[in-house]
Amino acid sequence: MAREVDDVLLMLRACQGFDAGDPLSAPSDPARFDVLPEKPLAALRLGFSEDFGGAPVDPDIRATFRARLAVLAPQVAECREVDLDLGAMDRAFDILRAESFVAGFAEAIREAPDDFGVHIHRNVELGLSLTLADRAWAHAEQTRILRAFNARIAGLDAIVLPTSPVSPFAWTEPYARRIDGQEMDIYYRWLALTYRGSLGGGPAITLPSGRDGAGMPFGLQLLGPVRGDAGLLAAARSIETFLAQDPQTARPRPDSKALTRSTVDLRSIVTHPPLQGTQAAQGLRTVV
Repeated sequence: MAREVDDVLLMLRACQGFDAGDPLSAPSDPARFDVLPEKPLAALRLGFSEDFGGAPVDPDIRATFRARLAVLAPQVAECREVDLDLGAMDRAFDILRAESFVAGFAEAIREAPDDFGVHIHRNVELGLSLTLADRAWAHAEQTRILRAFNARIAGLDAIVLPTSPVSPFAWTEPYARRIDGQEMDIYYRWLALTYRGSLGGGPAITLPSGRDGAGMPFGLQLLGPVRGDAGLLAAARSIETFLAQDPQTARPRPDSKALTRSTVDLRSIVTHPPLQGTQAAQGLRTVV
């Protein structure tokens, strides 16, 4: 959503605020992102995990992550491996996610089913198949996961992980179907490195950091403690500044002169006509 930490701060200053109509909103200091706390690189205490408790990760991504740690670890006060096997994270996420799809889409699907892709339909169907006992377990498990995460991150400024388990793939592929020989059981499972962190409720940020073995952009994910937004941003800015000093670890910048010129005459954000009838039904198979 932003190119660098300072851009994130600019965005947060513009969009933060309290809304009494949102049960997750809470009053806060409007100026809390104006001045970040001091987090010198040499004072940072970091944890790390290659796979967030056993999520599938491509070997090349693991190798790239280890190479970044080898560069970063000597610069900080502490960098130690953390066990992030926090509980039944995937099952809890599946249930909570399906519950939110029912809340957000079930009524609209009943009114206009052809307006939604196959994955939206399947998520709603999954949610409707769950019981109250399933929902109660998932919410209780999320609390247990949060408490386990709090224990792991205690005394640390952040926990560092890869952001994506695979190198960027063709845009025509909607998701990664297989990672390191493991078939994904549902289309969003390849995102486990990021969605598992959301169960803890703390902040997360990704820092672009050079390229992977395939020559594609690579990202380092940093997780912070619950309500530790400002501290995580401060740590991220110190790490970003250090990484930017070496072209091998800095944010990749595209060469605009080398990019292939588009042949699409873009006069609108819509580039293709809407599908109707049988075409629309067939198109649902390709919508994520």
